[in-house]
Amino acid sequence: QCFTEFNSAMQELGTGAYHVGVEINGIEYAYGAGKTPGKTGVFTCYPKRSPGYQYRTTIDLGMRPLVRRPALLNSNEQQLESLVAVYEQPVDAKVVMKEMAEEYLCTDYDLLRKNCCSFACDACQRLGVPEDEIPSWFSNLAQTGAITQDVAMATVIHPISSVLSNCEDPGRM
Repeated sequence: QCFTEFNSAMQELGTGAYHVGVEINGIEYAYGAGKTPGKTGVFTCYPKRSPGYQYRTTIDLGMRPLVRRPALLNSNEQQLESLVAVYEQPVDAKVVMKEMAEEYLCTDYDLLRKNCCSFACDACQRLGVPEDEIPSWFSNLAQTGAITQDVAMATVIHPISSVLSNCEDPGRM
């Protein structure tokens, strides 16, 4: 209950800690952690019923033709739009999810960098949703945490470790 209230307050500020899944053709796909090496972290469930999580809201990104755009052509530049249209390929969402299941292993889960939110963003983009149409509020807390961790490592942890490692070596002074 306390976490739910905290998250509700955070949502008012445009952020929060959420579990996120992507519903495709009546199946919800999500990503979670596990301890079995080589096992996927991608799982399916009934929409809005992800085990262990409380449903909050749906973000409807609309009905879309499922097309895969080559990474080189994912650009907002107008001059590439006609070229992109030529190279768009129809795609089966199940094929995309199967590919992602191989890439998103349960032991690779990282609360700040490779989590259910980053999985959902990646899935949406692979299924043709432009990045600027994907709401950032559900993933910006983890992204901010990752940046904070990087800054702390670069400015505090690594320098202190370096100084301490020099102290441990009696031949260095």
